[in-house]
Order: sequence, then C-alpha cells, then structure tokens
Amino acid sequence: MNPASAVIWMFLGIFLLTALIALASLPGWIRIGEYYKKKLFVLLILEVVACIVGFAGQAVSSYRTPQQDLRAMLVSPEFGWDWQYAQKGWRSRLRFEPAGDDKVRLVGETYLVDRGGDHPPVILTWESTEAFAVPAGATSVTFAARRTWTPAAADAYPELRWEVGKSVDAQVTLATGLALHGSAIDRASAQPWGVMLTPGFPR
Repeated sequence: MNPASAVIWMFLGIFLLTALIALASLPGWIRIGEYYKKKLFVLLILEVVACIVGFAGQAVSSYRTPQQDLRAMLVSPEFGWDWQYAQKGWRSRLRFEPAGDDKVRLVGETYLVDRGGDHPPVILTWESTEAFAVPAGATSVTFAARRTWTPAAADAYPELRWEVGKSVDAQVTLATGLALHGSAIDRASAQPWGVMLTPGFPR
C-alpha cells in the first residue's frame, strides 16, 4: 500500500470511529458527558467538511491534470480516433502509429458515412508530412499533415473532379481535456476547423 492510500484509510478509520461513538451516545449505549458529546459532534461535522473539501479538491485536480501522457493517449485506441463532420455526413478515422525515437506518425482517411454500407467510399486520405515528437508531460501538440482527395470524392461530388490527387498541407493542433480536441487549418480554409476526437470503434 502506498503512503497516500495509507493516509486515506487512516482518516477513514478515524471518521468511522468518531461517527460510531457519536451515534452510540445518542440512545445512551455509550455514556458520555454533555460537554464531550457536543465536542464529539463538532469534531464529526469538521471531519465531514474536511472529507467534502478533500474530495472536491481531488476532483478539481483530476479535471485539470491529464490522466495520461499525450503520446500514450494518441497511440492507445485499438481502432484509432474518429473525427465526425456530421454536416456533410463525413467521418475521419485517424490513427497515430509509433515511428521510433518516441515519435508518432498520423495516417487516416475520411469516408462518407451514409454511402457504401459496410464499405463506405473514402474521399480523403490523411498523413503527417513527417513523424513528429510528443514531449513527455505535454498537454498539446502541433504537427503538419497532408490531406489528398481520392477518385471517390469526384464520384460523390463532381465539382471536385479537378482536385483528385491533389494534396493540401494543414497544421493540426491537438490538446487533452475532457476529450482530445483541437483545430486544423490549411490554405484552403477561411478559418480553422474544430477537431473533437473520440476513440474509434469497429465499422
């Protein structure tokens, strides 16, 4: 048992013992003078307040502090990460693969959710322009990525037929928080796109 756990169990034991003595004194099972009975109940109230404050502080600390290293978070999901673009029925499946020297590489594709059944057409491919490092303890990372239109994009959107095979470089920023979130921007974008990644699931 680590020291922190030992301290928690010790204070929990003291709290329970105080509560039992205080409650047993009410029906007279344990005889305690009125002066000490009042002091005992004051102590019990202080312990309850201390527990509430302690748990609230721990909750705030857990909210503010990432629960795991960003690099480990990026590479951990078995099926990668999903990025939804519901307005157009697009979903991107992105994967971060270890690339040696504590670096990772992005690969992925964007496909049309409402077409193709179990094999939806892939309209965009994604890749990082190079492997990038995620420093230990980092809560955010920015890297260069490239997206490329596929022939399926022209089939779905004829106006994109001249874009097939063309690549556009983008800058992607991801940060930890209640979810893995961030933004992406490229020269074809008037403003950054919001990015909210959720762990992928089997298609």
